[in-house]
Amino acid sequence: MKCPNCGQEMIDIKDFCINCGARLKTEKEGISLKALLLIFGLIIIVTIIACYLIMHYNEKKEIEPYLNKNAITEKE
Repeated sequence: MKCPNCGQEMIDIKDFCINCGARLKTEKEGISLKALLLIFGLIIIVTIIACYLIMHYNEKKEIEPYLNKNAITEKE
């Protein structure tokens, strides 16, 4: 392996170059905690909205026969 900074040839893979001290291994890039919390929060919000919409889908059509029935009984 060669150091990308100074070109020093190395036998073993090290974290730093033995000649110039440059960092050779980069840290693993992962998803940050903020991004993870944001994604999790968005999933929760979308789930809540979907549940609300499913629960209230055609609610007016389901209630309408009962409302008309009550209106007829009140008139009599």
